Amino acid sequence: THIPGGRHVDEIDPDSGELPVTSGQLLATVERLEAASEQFDVPVFGPGDHRGGVLNVVTPEQGMTLPGSLVVGTDAHTSTHGALGAIGLAVDDDEVASLLTDGVLRRDEPSVVRIGVAGRLEAGVGAMDLALWVLERLGPGAARGALLELGGPVVRALGVDARMTLCNLAVESGAVSAIVEPEALLDKGLELAAEMAAAAPMGLRLTKEALNRNLDARSLDD
Repeated sequence: THIPGGRHVDEIDPDSGELPVTSGQLLATVERLEAASEQFDVPVFGPGDHRGGVLNVVTPEQGMTLPGSLVVGTDAHTSTHGALGAIGLAVDDDEVASLLTDGVLRRDEPSVVRIGVAGRLEAGVGAMDLALWVLERLGPGAARGALLELGGPVVRALGVDARMTLCNLAVESGAVSAIVEPEALLDKGLELAAEMAAAAPMGLRLTKEALNRNLDARSLDD
């Protein structure tokens, strides 16, 4: 699978955009990443860039997480991207080296466990509560190594932020990732991505037309 995308270092680059002046090693690391990213034409949001933040939030905000795509990251909760119809997989350092070398991720195809949630959420009950309820029902290890497909009326009624919370926590079941069930996948995913961008705290705005251009540029399959 060819994987286009960007590089992100949210765990060493403070959200404030300012690096500690006493951390020469940290500054050197970020500078090396920026130089390498420029050399290979990889987007990077460096110190002081207003688009920066936490990996699994920034990429949806920037319209980089698109339905039908594969998103990888060295973060255990890369599954968050399943809220937008993408499959997010956590990878280790060795896999990152392979990805950067040939753009290929070699994994066995996981089994799929579908979870449908019926009914409705009572007032004051949020996505975190729903996620914990699902995890309790699954029990430890029940979805180990599987891909969770989350659906049903309750999940379909959730907004993009709540879906992100649900997919983020679902991997605590031992699943390799989680995704909200396809629902007119491309149109709905683009709509949700635009919603996420419109709600970005930095005042970022992405139109559906811009997201469509991004989609065309990535040449995703239907």
